[in-house]
Amino acid sequence: MSLVNQKSNTRELIFNSLKATNPIFHEKLVMVSGDISLPNLGLSPLDYEMLTQQVNVIFHLAATVKFDEKMKIAVPINIIGTIEIINLCRKCMNLKVRFLVHRPLARSVAGWNDVTHLAVLRTLR
Repeated sequence: MSLVNQKSNTRELIFNSLKATNPIFHEKLVMVSGDISLPNLGLSPLDYEMLTQQVNVIFHLAATVKFDEKMKIAVPINIIGTIEIINLCRKCMNLKVRFLVHRPLARSVAGWNDVTHLAVLRTLR
């Protein structure tokens, strides 16, 4: 199965599950524009404040996984971006989950199927 098909199947599975639970879930989705590598995630002050007041779950999936990526690109995305996400999480008033989990990159690159191997890196509060 190609990566495009895997992404499409995953997206369909997620959205079908959400529709089954709450048919109008899409009315709660709001798009905001930002940049993971910038302070406050590159969000406008209004958008950042809205997220801190209204969001109850955050999935941090932004990363570059190129092993030959230039440091000046990889560090802002993978390290600074993660710090910015942690800072946002600390400010969110309604978060349901108060810890950050990480699935080691080596496992996904090696093609291992152990998707349950997660390491708790740090409590947020």
